[in-house]
Amino acid sequence: MALAMAKRKNESLETKIAAIEEVEQGCTPKKDIASKYGIKPNTLSTWIKSKDKYKVGNDSLKIYIYFNQCQ
Repeated sequence: MALAMAKRKNESLETKIAAIEEVEQGCTPKKDIASKYGIKPNTLSTWIKSKDKYKVGNDSLKIYIYFNQCQ
């Protein structure tokens, strides 16, 4: 019997930015923020490491499209 693989989730840019901002506020533990958004803590850590892709400066409303550098 073959095991079924879990389907990958694609979260919106707005969701990623909101989660990152909550982490940056420092009031709530990362594991609680991850639970709130229905993701694993490792995924949240990856979003934090990649936050420059999602945010421009300190203004979270300025969202830009990240172009692949290989193009």
